[in-house]
Amino acid sequence: QTCALPILSRLLHVKASSVTKMVQQLAEVGLVTAEKYGVIVLTESGIKLGSYLLYRHNVLHSFLCLLNHSENELEQVEKIEHFLDVRTIKNLEQLIQQLQKY
Repeated sequence: QTCALPILSRLLHVKASSVTKMVQQLAEVGLVTAEKYGVIVLTESGIKLGSYLLYRHNVLHSFLCLLNHSENELEQVEKIEHFLDVRTIKNLEQLIQQLQKY
């Protein structure tokens, strides 16, 4: 749950200065802490939010794959995932579970 700034920069294919700026913004809202030598650490809030974002993404991807009889709906997921609230995501998860029974 830690990452070095240069590694994150390389993984995201962006300049280190861009990563530094984003890390500062995330630190301001309490999602990460930045330690010496560019080590970035998720806070408890950051872990919680990150876990939810991954959960939301996976639920939507599962739903769209089920709906469209496909194995890859990432493009659609990325377009709509930011517009659905927690209640809708939980209801979609329940719907997926029901549909998979048949």
